[in-house]
Amino acid sequence: MRCTLGTAICLSVAIVLADEPGQVLDDAPGMQTQLLDFDPFQVFKPLTEFKEDLIVVLHPSRALGRTPLMAALNKFAVDPETRLSRKRGLVVSHCRQCYWFEQVLRRWHVDESRLPVAVLFPHSHEETEEGRFLLDMNQWSTAEEFQTGLDSFLQRYDAGKEHHFVHSQPIPSEDEQDDFVRELVGDSFQSEVLERLALNISTLVLFYRPWCGWCRQVHPVFKAIARKLGAKNTLLRVAKMDVDQNEVIPEVHVNVHSVPAIYLVTPEHKFEPLFFTDGSHRTVERILSWCREHVVGLGALLDSNQTQSTGETGGLGGLDDL
Repeated sequence: MRCTLGTAICLSVAIVLADEPGQVLDDAPGMQTQLLDFDPFQVFKPLTEFKEDLIVVLHPSRALGRTPLMAALNKFAVDPETRLSRKRGLVVSHCRQCYWFEQVLRRWHVDESRLPVAVLFPHSHEETEEGRFLLDMNQWSTAEEFQTGLDSFLQRYDAGKEHHFVHSQPIPSEDEQDDFVRELVGDSFQSEVLERLALNISTLVLFYRPWCGWCRQVHPVFKAIARKLGAKNTLLRVAKMDVDQNEVIPEVHVNVHSVPAIYLVTPEHKFEPLFFTDGSHRTVERILSWCREHVVGLGALLDSNQTQSTGETGGLGGLDDL
């Protein structure tokens, strides 16, 4: 099935409406419209190009027409008093029958029950260290609420006060955590990994997918590493993250497209973690030897027999250290 969309340009803001092929969009007052073939992912620009921010509004209904949301977006596009301190592109998509709509929801980790939502991509780049920012719009019903909510969202974003969106499972309770290998989620990566670097606690992380057979082979290796580090270890934590259900915060540069992926986060490599490249030798001895090279004091700790082969708490640099 092909998608033909209408595009209107108003004050450097593009409103793109998914609709039936050949149908002229006459329900957006005051907008000049032309029809074109559209791939939703072609709106993103290469990282080498500096472009205006892009806002994508995903809506569950085809009947946008003269709805309060459409009225608010139209006002946003044509009213010079709205918050356009930097040029922004605006894309509105509501073609649920189009083949790419479900792909968009999966790719951006947006549950359909949250729609409508607005997703802001800095500089029109889909994947950057600035991440993406999400605004839930389903709590509003009037044009004024939509307009005020969008304006407040952009005000927070422009002031650097809006937190980027990271897909995450709920943070596990301590009762749900393993004694040896911590389970990380998107919302806990900051506190479990980055904030501990100030205490000189590094973290060895396995990024995995539950269905991956190679990943399942590494799980017992990580547990054995934690046991070998022992209860008195306060230098290196051992953790894992399911990257099917969680994202790493965008400032941290890791490649998890191929798993298992083993990274070492140290005070010297906070945002550029070290990658374990010897994928054919994911053994306790080889991984620990690699960690010795990069974690200050770890070699001395292991050599002095301060570790225990069956540590009671797995040597995670416990929560009491914070």
